[in-house]
Amino acid sequence: MDMHYSASAGGFYSPSIHAAMPPDAVAITPAEHLSLLYGQSIGKIIAADLTGAPTLIDPPPPTFEEMKESKRADIRAAYALSAEAPVIADGVTWDGGFDSAIKLDAAKRLAESAGLSDVTFYSSDNLPHVLSFSAALQIVIAVAGAFQSALATKQTLMRAIDDAADTDELALVVWP
Repeated sequence: MDMHYSASAGGFYSPSIHAAMPPDAVAITPAEHLSLLYGQSIGKIIAADLTGAPTLIDPPPPTFEEMKESKRADIRAAYALSAEAPVIADGVTWDGGFDSAIKLDAAKRLAESAGLSDVTFYSSDNLPHVLSFSAALQIVIAVAGAFQSALATKQTLMRAIDDAADTDELALVVWP
């Protein structure tokens, strides 16, 4: 199939598909076309050289704002993992995260409201643990505390990204 590349349009044209082509369209071989498409698929940019023929170039480096947004995405991803990470408290592994802390606290409060003398929490391995209210509160505090710590770390790092004045300062912002 005949292919042409137009620098002014920044695209490919095939005479069998396009009745009209821009005047600057230059003919390319099928192998060149495939090579250009492959290069584009791995992050290169198709651009015209001085003669108008298509060539592959490296993309421009990201702007400082793009670098900041990428760093924010990295921090959000690390936070998402950390905020939901299991928590070891009293030698037992509990599901971590805000939802888990809320549910454990609710179970404790409901048991107290019902006049019970203890509450059953289920650990990450789904084993029941009968706990006094005092012991249950320590589990709730540990799970909620781990979540709050992850959130505080995220917020601190997001502020550091916003405050970074250059790439050197931005490079120092990493999830612990």
